Amino acid sequence: MEDLFRGKDIISRDEYYSKLVNSLLDVIFTNEYLHESTSRVTAAETVKVSTTPVFPSIPWGQENDDFEVLVRVEAPPEASRRSPVDLVAVLDISSSMNTRAAPSDESSRLDLLKRAMKFIIGKLDSGDRLAIVAFNNQIVEEYGTRLLDMSSGGRRDVRRRVDELTARGSTAFRPGLCKAVKILDERSDGRNRAGFILFLSDGKDKRGIKWSMEVGISAALRKYPVHTFGFSGSHKPNALLFIAQESRGTYSFINENLASITSAFAVCLGGLKSVVAVDERISLVAPKHGGVQLKSIDSGGEGSHISGDGASGEIVIGAMYAGEVKNFIVRLHVPSVDLDIGNGKVAVSKHQLLLTATRHLHAVNGVGENGGSASLSVQRPGALAVQQQVVASALVVNHIVRFRLVEMVAKFVQGLDKVVATIDRVKADELQGRWEEFKEAHKFWGGVELWRFEADIKVMVTGLLHGGGRSGVAYLYSWVSSYQMQRATTMGSTEKVAAEFLTREMGFMLNEAHKTPVWLVEEEDPFVLRSDTTDETEAPRGCGRRVHGVQHDVIDPRLQMWSKLKREVPLMFRQSEETESRHLTAVFREASLETINRAMHHDIYLAVVHDRSLRRCYSGNASEQRVECTSTTDPC
Repeated sequence: MEDLFRGKDIISRDEYYSKLVNSLLDVIFTNEYLHESTSRVTAAETVKVSTTPVFPSIPWGQENDDFEVLVRVEAPPEASRRSPVDLVAVLDISSSMNTRAAPSDESSRLDLLKRAMKFIIGKLDSGDRLAIVAFNNQIVEEYGTRLLDMSSGGRRDVRRRVDELTARGSTAFRPGLCKAVKILDERSDGRNRAGFILFLSDGKDKRGIKWSMEVGISAALRKYPVHTFGFSGSHKPNALLFIAQESRGTYSFINENLASITSAFAVCLGGLKSVVAVDERISLVAPKHGGVQLKSIDSGGEGSHISGDGASGEIVIGAMYAGEVKNFIVRLHVPSVDLDIGNGKVAVSKHQLLLTATRHLHAVNGVGENGGSASLSVQRPGALAVQQQVVASALVVNHIVRFRLVEMVAKFVQGLDKVVATIDRVKADELQGRWEEFKEAHKFWGGVELWRFEADIKVMVTGLLHGGGRSGVAYLYSWVSSYQMQRATTMGSTEKVAAEFLTREMGFMLNEAHKTPVWLVEEEDPFVLRSDTTDETEAPRGCGRRVHGVQHDVIDPRLQMWSKLKREVPLMFRQSEETESRHLTAVFREASLETINRAMHHDIYLAVVHDRSLRRCYSGNASEQRVECTSTTDPC
């Protein structure tokens, strides 16, 4: 570990913090100068809803039975405040987790899982709560925990349970899932806190259950989003996708570099830590008069329904993360307009109200409220306008085509869990053929950007041909999950994430996973004081009071400062509508976080060096060796 900072001068603590504070003040001053005319994200900035028609007008004498409207729901780029979450991690510890992660790596799959879980434990805030459910063919109670606050004590306890995990037995998914739901159901304050489940497995359910609507667990799954992770190429993607779809979660998998499971968790955690709404719903209401009716809603993986008379409908989104944008297509029946005849003249209304979309939510602070609304009206011109060409909205058309493409791929993957190597080429050719037909059917649609999906389809086809069958299938499943939920998933590696769904907070957390030194994860957690493992004795002169593990009076306030600083830095940066200003904001934000990370790692390094010095102070026979400890940084 000392090699990480070899050749760097060790400065005094006062000088160190002085330089850090000055650097941060420089960043803050520069940011204020760049954005003095903009406003900070406040609680007033919330999720917005908007509507866009496929055509701006419908001639008064024309009936349209399939008039498309884009309903767009957009969360603010930043949460005005950090909202605590309850997270249950359901971990597969069957015997296959003892398999080596790679031929050149001594680490097992379980070792990498432990490392990933320790990253999550370190990144959760003190207001968050975490529970562990370990399973093989049944619940392994000795490794499980209840929901624990991520204070120093809770963080220590859950980390210890992760360290104790031992892989054995076969695999059964259902017990672990039911246990996780039960833990969240039993919360007395659950109404005011968002609850999520992380589910990881490297294999398939050995009980032979066909994961479909007949499993009888769908009602339980719909209570909380379950984000599933397939670990290695041997996992069963269809079961994990079903669990994710039923719960409105996501399905990710890692098979190219198993060590990147930490990064896959980081993408998910970045979203969970930036929840701005828990129960987001959009009500859709047609006007009482005029004959407009709702016909259908393309909502992907989100829930939706329409009343029997077509007068109203609803889109059920659930949790929304800061920076997320959700798009939906609503189809309306729009009748022709009756003529108003007065004084011998024909009069036609210039505008007609077609739809009103209103937000209803249970906010993260536990307060139910009605959000904003958006009303959609279109022009109803006279007969002369029929002869004029009306251009469709490229934005709406592209989303219509996207929903059709996702539906096409979703239908294709049905039954792909039965694919074996001998028919991979058949399935690859079939998918390529469907894509060519899809492009041909939409080639004359104005403004359609099918080229955006060309690379994705190529990866799918190549995966079926050369990916060993199951990994190619897993990519298709994860792609479908990402585009149905309009949310980032990891499709084999963290280099394969749909960039348009990767929010700012997900990117920050992913960056943290890439930057965090392995020694901060593998060694005894420097962020946790092991005060219960008592070995408190009188220290040699100059060493101060020592609690087994770390220096209590030095490490604790130091780490509290770092945690507070890293949480508050994003709030220092204001938003701007200008592209260049947004880019500069991102650059300065990233630079400041990188500076803090480097400083934190160096600071913790000095603390660990000091702790090792203390270990040397206590080692050996005092009667044979006199040890003097006078420095807080240099070894004794």
